Amino acid sequence: MKIIQFVIAVLISFFWVYFLSNPLKSIPALGPLLSPIQGFWANAPKVQIEPYSLLLPANNPYNIQKVWINERGVPFIQAETDEALYYAQGYV
Repeated sequence: MKIIQFVIAVLISFFWVYFLSNPLKSIPALGPLLSPIQGFWANAPKVQIEPYSLLLPANNPYNIQKVWINERGVPFIQAETDEALYYAQGYV
């Protein structure tokens, strides 16, 4: 039964690759349009975030070292214990 499911999944995948790569009569191929490198996503505006630090309340019960967010919007938390990490994550 697992082999049949695998074969069906592979056939469906090949069908989608073929369907998206080749035009269908008057409809152009949709693969290049949906491509993140050369399709319509490539025209999206580039968003840059300035890195910044978060200020936690002064009366926090844990010794939280540092919380900052980089230029891609990814938060980083530097804490001594897991409890302090979870506390700071609530503010991110």
